[in-house]
Parts: sequence; structure tokens; C-alpha cells
Amino acid sequence: MAAQNIQPMPAFEPRSDPTSTSARWTRWLERFNTYLLAADIKDDARKRALLLYQAGPEVHKIFKTLEEGETKDFKSAVKALTEYFEPEKNVIYRTYVFRQAMQGKEESIDEFHTCLRGLAKYCEFTNIDFEIKMQIVTNGTSSRLRKKALQDPKYSLANMLIDGRKYKTSSAQAVGIEEQFKTRENINATNAMAMTTPTEKKCYYCGFKYPHDNQPCPAKSVEHEENLSQVRETLRNYKRKVLPPQTKGANHDGMRINNENNKQRLLEYHKANQILKARKKRIMFTQYRKKRRRKHTRP
Repeated sequence: MAAQNIQPMPAFEPRSDPTSTSARWTRWLERFNTYLLAADIKDDARKRALLLYQAGPEVHKIFKTLEEGETKDFKSAVKALTEYFEPEKNVIYRTYVFRQAMQGKEESIDEFHTCLRGLAKYCEFTNIDFEIKMQIVTNGTSSRLRKKALQDPKYSLANMLIDGRKYKTSSAQAVGIEEQFKTRENINATNAMAMTTPTEKKCYYCGFKYPHDNQPCPAKSVEHEENLSQVRETLRNYKRKVLPPQTKGANHDGMRINNENNKQRLLEYHKANQILKARKKRIMFTQYRKKRRRKHTRP
């Protein structure tokens, strides 16, 4: 009954990668034994039947060409299949694959260690821990672990893994602190710029930005004018000349802007209006200075 709640295993494909058939078969057989344990299957006949069924039609076809042993002998079936796939195991090639393994940029020290241990299982090393440690030193991403291993020849793989976890944790914490510090620095710099930015100065005569960027003050040419009515008349004449005629429903000084040409003319009017206002201000200031001069020169 327990087997009904367990998903079936994927079939074994002997020809998917001929260079790793032996290693893949060993891994598949380990998963199959776990499957039998989880399904609580103990009868040898059922084990043998499930082995051939779960392994798939390709394995079943190969098994029919082998000496099976007894009909209910599960161990003999496993042994026959393992011996069939075993000659394809190439220790030299598996060692080459192990030597080419490199730690990824985002791969942790534990993930790299797990990958290396899985590859080393088929290389027949006499000291697997030493080979894994050397691979971490040569193809790992941590320069701190590399330097420490070179400085201390007795540096063990277990201590290397512990230090690798510590370095990763401390690096992540340092990055978080540095990001907060940079954010605080940016805020302080923004506030400092806001406090030190000078306010824009305006010309007393014309009301525009001062200084005038190598241009004369718009009110300079009317320094000696005193007739304000002349300025007002000039403004009215320019308004009649530049703006389109008034239409019903106008929403800007009685004008409705219907096209780009009218928009441009309106902008020209506003610019002229600002200059004329500056001239008016300059005249009033000139009149004020003359009145004060006459007052102080009276006997």
C-alpha cells in the first residue's frame, strides 16, 4: 500500500551519455534502493520485477541478454547489470572531469564541496579529502582560503569548509553595512549641496537673473526715459501686433491658441512684456533718484 503513494522513478538511459554510464548507473541504483526502502518492499521477486520495470525498456532489453541467475534472485540481477555497465567506467576520464571542475561565482563552498565529492567517488583516489582540498585551492573562488592553505600545509578540509562558511557570512554582512553607509553618505552629500547652493540673484532694475551672462541689462537702454505712458502705449501696440484676434471662449488674456504659430507669437509677447516691465521699473527707479537729488539740493 505504501508504494501507491510514491512517484515512480525516471527510467535509466544507458545511451544518453556513454562517457558516464557507470557513474550514472551507480547513482540510479542508489536511488532505486531508497525507493524500495520507502515503499517497504522486501520480497526479492518484487524487488527484481520493480528493478526491471523502473529501469525502463532499454535496461530490460539488455538484461534479457545476460545470465539472470535464479528467477527470484534480486542480487544476481543487480550484479549482472552492474558488471555490464562497469567496463564502460573510465577512471582517467572521470579524473579529468574532476580536475576540470571549477567553483561558480554564485556557488557556495558547501555546494562546490558536494559536487567534488560526487565526482571523486568514481576516480579511485587513495585520499579523497586531500584531492578535494587541492581542487578547492586551485579552482575555488576564495583567495583567503587559498592563501591560508598555502601558509599552513596541515590545514584540513574540515577547517577549510568551516572558514569558507564564515568568510561568506562575514562578506554578506560587510556588504550590507557598506550599502547602508553609502546611502547615508549620499543623503548627507545631498543635504550639504542643498545648504551650500547659493540663492539666485535678481537684477534690481529689470527683475531678471543677475548677472546677465555677458548681455546688457534689458532696462539699460531706457535709463533716461521718464514717460511711463510711452511704455504702456508700446506694450499695447506690440500686443495688437503679435497676438491673434480675440475669440469667444478665450482662456488666456482673451486669446485662444489654435496652432503652433499662435503659440510662438504668444511666447514672443510674454518675452516683450517682461522687457517692457523691466523698462518701466528702470524708469520709476530713475525718477525716484532724481526726486531725492532735487530734495537734497534745495536751499
